[in-house]
Amino acid sequence: MKFLTLPQLASCTSFIDGTDTGETIVTGKVECFSCKKAGADKHLYTMLENQYQEALSNKSPENSRKYLGSSPFGPMQVKRSRETLVDLISCLNSSYPDYDFSGVRSTQFVKEDLDNVVRQVNARLGSAIKGWNQIRDQIWTTIDREINLRECSIYSFNPEIDSNPFEDDGDFVWTFNYFFAEKKHLKRILIFTAREGFKSEPMQMDEDGYMDGEFDMEMMMDY
Repeated sequence: MKFLTLPQLASCTSFIDGTDTGETIVTGKVECFSCKKAGADKHLYTMLENQYQEALSNKSPENSRKYLGSSPFGPMQVKRSRETLVDLISCLNSSYPDYDFSGVRSTQFVKEDLDNVVRQVNARLGSAIKGWNQIRDQIWTTIDREINLRECSIYSFNPEIDSNPFEDDGDFVWTFNYFFAEKKHLKRILIFTAREGFKSEPMQMDEDGYMDGEFDMEMMMDY
């Protein structure tokens, strides 16, 4: 997937990302990708297609659940459904290059309704970001210009522990990950993701120059 440099979406990200509420930090981004497949995307598709063909020849309960059942994209027996899954995984890999999402399955996505997504996003960001309610219509209009929201298929991503790029970032108040896929005309996918997380407390030094718990750990190792 090719990242599209769209200054208006970058402005949306700047408004959201890094908002300090006092006890928490809101991070997020709005990014858009072309559906044109690069070399890594083609390799990913081939790998997942091989897994699907193997599942066809070995219809165990586990394989049926992973590869052969229904999905938010339609029946996984249909090639177009599998291509949509690959497109979303490719977007994740491009947006978070330090993580590998090739193990993500269709069961980690949910098909969403636009009006409900807008309500959820406005409620989350409106409760955390001062000024969101005043600028939200402008942000949604900007997103609509780039992706044509009413023409999109929308999916939320609910990562499991082994495919969650935020797992090591501490506790969260909330998080959302939405994909807006417009593959008919624009052939683009837009990611809108945000989370509100508690600030990590810095480790404190005691009077002997040890970090919290460091002295106790050394004492335990001596025994």
